Amino acid sequence: MLPSQNAPQDKQTGFTLVEALIAMLILVVAIVGWMGAQDASVSNRGLSRTMTVATELVQSKMEELAEDPETYCSTTGCEDIEEQTVNDGFEYTLVWSMYREELSNSGVALEHALPLWVIVVEGKWNHRGPKSTGEFRRVVMQ
Repeated sequence: MLPSQNAPQDKQTGFTLVEALIAMLILVVAIVGWMGAQDASVSNRGLSRTMTVATELVQSKMEELAEDPETYCSTTGCEDIEEQTVNDGFEYTLVWSMYREELSNSGVALEHALPLWVIVVEGKWNHRGPKSTGEFRRVVMQ
């Protein structure tokens, strides 16, 4: 008899079940990581947008108050709180105060110096918790 020509093959073709499962696990981890990064990106974009709007509102209020401080405050000091709702649906609170300061030299008021108005404005809003722009200050001579 002749030797059999159907000798066993030493080379395998295809993947084993374990190899396929490991490849799928790596793919799932990569997709979940990518989705987490996208979620953080969207959240940060929303925070950035609300912070920009709040800062613009604060700057606008500061310009309004600085234009003619005595229109808003005829005494030596005053303060107010304003609520504003913007198109994005967020409510912003502007807290502002103004007070006069006299220029002085060693504690003695200078006679012909114009008074200074110190304007302080802060913007507050709620985006996944309370947020604030911090206080912005400006000194105006009248």
